[in-house]
Amino acid sequence: MSRVLESLHDLGEYAFIGGRLTQTDLGAPPERLAWRIAADEARAAYTEWCARRDRDSYAVYRAYADRADAAQASLAAR
Repeated sequence: MSRVLESLHDLGEYAFIGGRLTQTDLGAPPERLAWRIAADEARAAYTEWCARRDRDSYAVYRAYADRADAAQASLAAR
């Protein structure tokens, strides 16, 4: 979990792990940006869980995955 937290990048109001935001992403509606960030964070947490295979890493991954699912639902409802 500490490796996940150490790779956190601050983008103002958003915390973003891994991946890259494009200029298109930065000009996108907030719902799309929130989904993109949440999905990238979930992928990073999944990679961490696959490497560690421990209970804490799995809990972190599931939390990020749930947030990505909620962001996707919000985007779809738009």
